[in-house]
Amino acid sequence: MSRAGETGAGPAAGAGAAPSPSVRRAAGWTRLVLAAVGAFDGFTLCWIAWGLASRGDYFAQGSPLVWATLAAAAGGGAWLGLRGRSMLPRVALALAALAFALFWLAVPDGWWAVPPPPKAAARPGADRLVEPGDDPRFG
Repeated sequence: MSRAGETGAGPAAGAGAAPSPSVRRAAGWTRLVLAAVGAFDGFTLCWIAWGLASRGDYFAQGSPLVWATLAAAAGGGAWLGLRGRSMLPRVALALAALAFALFWLAVPDGWWAVPPPPKAAARPGADRLVEPGDDPRFG
């Protein structure tokens, strides 16, 4: 004896079935793309933070910590991209990626660098060595 609606036919039959392989494959590609976008967002955000925190002619004064934090930020962004299942995180990742792509296009290379100080004008006699007894201050 079967209850009504359990005939195996009709819309209720596929309600508990697993998604088709093509749907699973599309979901896998979507998650992969979101992870890549998240990694790009994390990397760029960390790059901007290091650029704003650095002073001088060399990015973060050559610290090896830069690459470690950039890799960690990219990994964190990829993890967030994998975790974003609803529409809000996906839209946020996409808008951030668009803003960061514009950043990479618009900002010149070396935007964080401070130009070197200007050279002092040569004074007459500046190339002459001063002997200990020649100092006019002790005169």
